[in-house]
Amino acid sequence: MCEIRLDMTDDELRARIDTYIANIHQLRNQLRNQIGLQFLDKRWFPSIRNDAFDQWKHIISNNIASLHTCGSVDDLIDMLWNIKDSSGIVGIGEVAVHRTAEILANLWELDMNANCWSMTCNFMNSFCCRNNITKEVLVERVAAADDRLIEMTLMDRIIFVNSLLRLVSLVINR
Repeated sequence: MCEIRLDMTDDELRARIDTYIANIHQLRNQLRNQIGLQFLDKRWFPSIRNDAFDQWKHIISNNIASLHTCGSVDDLIDMLWNIKDSSGIVGIGEVAVHRTAEILANLWELDMNANCWSMTCNFMNSFCCRNNITKEVLVERVAAADDRLIEMTLMDRIIFVNSLLRLVSLVINR
């Protein structure tokens, strides 16, 4: 059994969680008040180049009617992957596809209890392989560090953990 340690103080972790939660709430409140394709806000996709984001938004706009026929988050994710793959768009990856699915699922009130573990972030995959730990265990152990993380949606926890990995803030002790 290994221990996952956060390479930051408790105060730094609390501040990072506070900021993350505030950003999520602000963006979700804006999302509820917007109409049409304005719900795809660039701030939800900070690591995507502007031109790639504009292309992605245009592609989603052209396919919004067929996307709206999806009955579950998993169907929505599959359709988004098919649309992305057939468009040949460059610069849109797994985080963008899954974040788009989350936004559309919230907007259309789809069942958010669907299995989102198909979400795989590069940093998370390589970290887990390198340290012989599953993504599920990694996310659960990080979430155990603060009750507010446990209360987040699965997608929010995955993105938060991946952000910690990008900042090299997680350490495995054996």
